[in-house]
Amino acid sequence: MKQQPPPDAPAATDQAAAELAAMLESESRTGTAFWNDFLPRVAAWTGAREAAVLRQTGMAERGTAPSWSVFAIHRASGAPLPTVLETHAEELGEAQDRRGQWHLVTRDTRGNAVRLLGLPLAGTGESPPAMIAITTEPANGEENPETVSRLRLAAAIPAAAVIREALTRARADTERMARVVDVVARSSESDRFLASAIAFCNALAAAGPCDRVSLGWRRGGFIRLAAISRMEKFERRMEAARLLETAMDEARDQDEEILWPPPDAAPWIARDHERLARHQESGHICSLPLRVGDEVEGVVTAERAERPFAPEDVRFLRLACDLTGGRLHTLRRSDRWFGARWATRARDLAAKAVGPRHTWVKVLVIALSALFATLAFTRVEHRPRADFVLRSAELTHLTAPYDGYLAEVFVRPGDIVAASQPLARLDTSDLELELTSATAEADSHRRTMEKARADRALADMRVAEARLAQTEARLEWLNHRLNQATVLAPRDGVLIEGDWSDRIGVSVKLGDPLFQVSRLDHLYVEARLDERDLDHLQRATGGEIAFVARPRESWPVVIDLIHPGAIEGAAGPVFLVRCSFPDDPQTWWRPGMSGVCKFDCGPRPLLWVLSHRTIDFLRLRLWR
Repeated sequence: MKQQPPPDAPAATDQAAAELAAMLESESRTGTAFWNDFLPRVAAWTGAREAAVLRQTGMAERGTAPSWSVFAIHRASGAPLPTVLETHAEELGEAQDRRGQWHLVTRDTRGNAVRLLGLPLAGTGESPPAMIAITTEPANGEENPETVSRLRLAAAIPAAAVIREALTRARADTERMARVVDVVARSSESDRFLASAIAFCNALAAAGPCDRVSLGWRRGGFIRLAAISRMEKFERRMEAARLLETAMDEARDQDEEILWPPPDAAPWIARDHERLARHQESGHICSLPLRVGDEVEGVVTAERAERPFAPEDVRFLRLACDLTGGRLHTLRRSDRWFGARWATRARDLAAKAVGPRHTWVKVLVIALSALFATLAFTRVEHRPRADFVLRSAELTHLTAPYDGYLAEVFVRPGDIVAASQPLARLDTSDLELELTSATAEADSHRRTMEKARADRALADMRVAEARLAQTEARLEWLNHRLNQATVLAPRDGVLIEGDWSDRIGVSVKLGDPLFQVSRLDHLYVEARLDERDLDHLQRATGGEIAFVARPRESWPVVIDLIHPGAIEGAAGPVFLVRCSFPDDPQTWWRPGMSGVCKFDCGPRPLLWVLSHRTIDFLRLRLWR
């Protein structure tokens, strides 16, 4: 089949080259519009039937080539559908050589041999990767080097267009930032709110450019007109001022940037802006909320008649408002009389207290406040604590009646004893021998006295009578000793001291302590009160005790006496407090038992109960 020469006549080729060069010099366009202009020129310059941009659509299984699809395409007139590139895009994507180029020779729908050539589109920011591909007729089975060179130059044009577009955008951003800096600098020259507001409006109107720029500020929940460009003073009651404030309120209520005339499908309502535009014959209006934090503190309204506000103009106005709003807000708060400043400060503090921020801090403050209120207003019984010992009101000490040896012991400590019950007995063998001797001696003196009376020897009778009386006195003393040999309990009670059971036969001296017997029906509490609680005890009348033996039970007591003098305790001076029982003692109580006594000193705030010891300590430490 005879090959047809590609349409690369010098005139068409030069025109295509000129048009491609012009695309670099003109304003860059992106998206479908750019590729629709670019691909026909690439086809004309390279003499290709088709030119297309293919994008990688994803990876197949691991180890296989990626899949490709047509993103944009230029078809020759009269080309059948689908085209060769659309039909063989997958095959071309698999035909990449070591140089990173794609080559594929195949046939079109008419059976003609065609060559598919693809080069990567680098530097365009395309993701996923893309290639530019053309279809040409094969010449002698080899690719045309000139065609490849032209395609390589054409593939570099999109990257250059992207760079030019970025440079153009950067230049525009730089110019816009310079105008914003000028506006901020001019509005920052004064330390008064009104002067700064007027300077801000004037600078924004000049840099906009705008016919008029107005600034409204929030006051009492509504926007009130604060400054107008190129006007030192204005009448607030004018219809124009009222319409401006209404339009500003409309922007503040919606918290939106409102443009008039609104674009298609605008998400805002602009009825008040429409009335303002008709009244002032303003062709175009742009209102921007001036935010400080999350609150809208003011609104800027710009007006001009000649041209609408482009997105670049809105971005410039927004940036200027964002950079200036904070300083205007600070000047507005400080440039007032002190009463208004204090009121604003109080309102801000109240807003922080009840607002939604710092939730955990507020919960903690509320919890601490509730705890403090509970401690301060809850009254509990103040009960100073003191250790006590149970004592008997009648305690009898039994001693050795004479010098001797312990013969028998009948009781041990803790035994309940009755009156006249034998407790112990001393050895009486010596006393009994001496009693026998004294009895015999008394009989002898009695016989001598009788004989002298019979002989009428009065002197001898008197002597014998005296010796008999002496001997009888001795007998009486010996009988008394024998009666004292057995130690008897003086009354009913409990033996609390005197364990002699393992000391039988030990010698005792006259007056040595043997036993202590205590009554069980006359017990009292002897509490040792810290001197720090002595003043509180003046208002107490009673309390409760709990024994170490039975801490789960308590018994009431009544204060009888507070000893006037202090004694030395383990931790310092203590005062002895004597308490009695309003009820009968328990059968298991024993003198010497110990526990804790708490006195009822009247209700006090819980906070005072928990802190008065610490406060008293600090008072003593810090007192001068």
